[in-house]
Amino acid sequence: MLINLDNVSLRFGDRPILENVSLTVSREDRVGLVGANGTGKTTLLNCIAGVLTPDSGSVFRAKDARLGYLRQSGGLDGNGTVRSQAESIFSSVLALQNKIGAAEEKMASLSGSEYAEAAGEYSRLRDEFEAADGFSVPVKINTVLTGMGFSGMENQPVSTLSGGEKTRLALACLLLRAPDVLLLDEPTNHLDLKTLMWLEDYLADYSGAVVVVSHDRYFLDKRCSRIWELEDCRVTAYRGNYSDYKLQKAERVKAALRAYEKETARAASMLDYAQKNIARASTSAMAKSRLRQLEHMELPEKPREHAPVPRFAFSSLSPSAARVLDAEGLSVTAGDPPVTLVPELSFSVRRGDRVAVIGSNGVGKTSLLRRLYSALKVPDPSVVWGRGVSVSFFEQENDSFIKENTVLQELWRHRPGASPQELRDRLGNMLFSGDAVFKTVSVLSGGEKARLAFAVLAEERSNVLLLDEPTNHLDLPAREALEKAVSEYDGTVIFVSHDRYFINSLATKVLELSPSGGSMSEGGFDSFVALRAAAEASKNPPVEKKPGNGADSYHRSKQQRSLDAKRKARVAKLEELIAECEKEMDDAKRRLSEPDTASDYEEADRLCRLIEDKQRECDVYMTEWVSLAQ
Repeated sequence: MLINLDNVSLRFGDRPILENVSLTVSREDRVGLVGANGTGKTTLLNCIAGVLTPDSGSVFRAKDARLGYLRQSGGLDGNGTVRSQAESIFSSVLALQNKIGAAEEKMASLSGSEYAEAAGEYSRLRDEFEAADGFSVPVKINTVLTGMGFSGMENQPVSTLSGGEKTRLALACLLLRAPDVLLLDEPTNHLDLKTLMWLEDYLADYSGAVVVVSHDRYFLDKRCSRIWELEDCRVTAYRGNYSDYKLQKAERVKAALRAYEKETARAASMLDYAQKNIARASTSAMAKSRLRQLEHMELPEKPREHAPVPRFAFSSLSPSAARVLDAEGLSVTAGDPPVTLVPELSFSVRRGDRVAVIGSNGVGKTSLLRRLYSALKVPDPSVVWGRGVSVSFFEQENDSFIKENTVLQELWRHRPGASPQELRDRLGNMLFSGDAVFKTVSVLSGGEKARLAFAVLAEERSNVLLLDEPTNHLDLPAREALEKAVSEYDGTVIFVSHDRYFINSLATKVLELSPSGGSMSEGGFDSFVALRAAAEASKNPPVEKKPGNGADSYHRSKQQRSLDAKRKARVAKLEELIAECEKEMDDAKRRLSEPDTASDYEEADRLCRLIEDKQRECDVYMTEWVSLAQ
């Protein structure tokens, strides 16, 4: 056990955030923390990390357990370069490497006893360097920096990075530090699909525990084996990934509702009996007995109502032609003067298609949507819209609103013929109720602007929707509601999204953009990944090993035979060490299960720490054994 929260409660002023939260994190746990926006997920991470102290309850962290915490906007600041920041994680190991180099130079100028003494120091430094896995440090740094999208940027000063790049660098350094517990608050926000998929693969082999707050349901499905749901100040733990959690929660809510209805009906029946029979002498005693039972009956708590979710609904006034859009030789550009991002892009969209546009950050996805939209007003020979097409555009930043307008005025601007009550009803569907409709656009949060934009989109009733990152400001329940509305929409959709779950659920086609062009594939995200994997496999078929030629192929030098012998001896030694570790862990686990240990907290704690230490030791031996035994 690395982390244990016992009845933790915390308030901000009069507002309760956490109430009697009890949770445990063990080594190699993969926990996804979910809940509506504003419920306190970041607050819970802060309690686990020790940034906040709870008002009551306790937070236990295992002795010597190293915690790494990536905050939601936790960009890394520094004066060095990208690579120097990564190398600073291994400063002590790299210092050893410098000492080894100095020792080599010193040995070159010595002889006799002085040389022997220097050689001994050199050997000691080499052993220490090898024990610290120093030879793999450059590989680790290169692997993580490349995977996190910093290839070619190693020498760039950190001060010149964007906010998103600084957050990615902070995450890269955290992975290199390899703490026992990784606390990640929305780590996927600044990652493109390629980097996100690399991170998922990296975390698959991570030896520590991971607790992650994320709106990325695909990530939660692929990498989490436990889900914590924070709702109404309490945390409910579920086994399995996000999809498992959704099923289990639905069953739990149904069961709780059945229990509540059953007990409420039973109580009502008892009360009805008592009221009808209390006055009759023959049944008065029984009626009073029922009333006494009611006084002591503990009715189950009524299942809590879900937090309000926007009610999205999109429809079109009339269908478009079957051929919605044809793009031929389209060059996607951005900036002034324009820079070409995607050359010679050609694709077609038919009525009813739902096309997901994907690609790395900065490749031109938003620029493509803007180019398509502008072609409706300014003739563009590369873009031909079909007959009867009407288009609505959901922009990522939602900057087209008049900032001085109220929410009500802004919706009325797009639907001037509607009555105030009709408009208020529409806004109520987007969670603008009461005086919220009189808020000016200038004071709206990102999420509120997004909801207002969806209200406008619904009123326009176009038969083509262009959606640029529509899920960015939505929590998980709202994303699922939007997903359902788009799936039921009777028109055509072209959308940009980093949300792979959203893409997988909705897309009938995937258009991938790259600096060399674009390609369209049928199906959702899983189909796209499978097709790409098949294409990569066809490009790089496995190399067939051919038998060698005579003595040359079997010749081994004396040095090679010596190395092989040492390798085999080390493999045998590692197998002994692994067996010893496993025996000590088994003995400790057996002691933990004995009755006298259960009541001895100090002994139980010592055994738990022993098991964790031996497991770490065994993992190190096993890693080396795998590399040598191949």
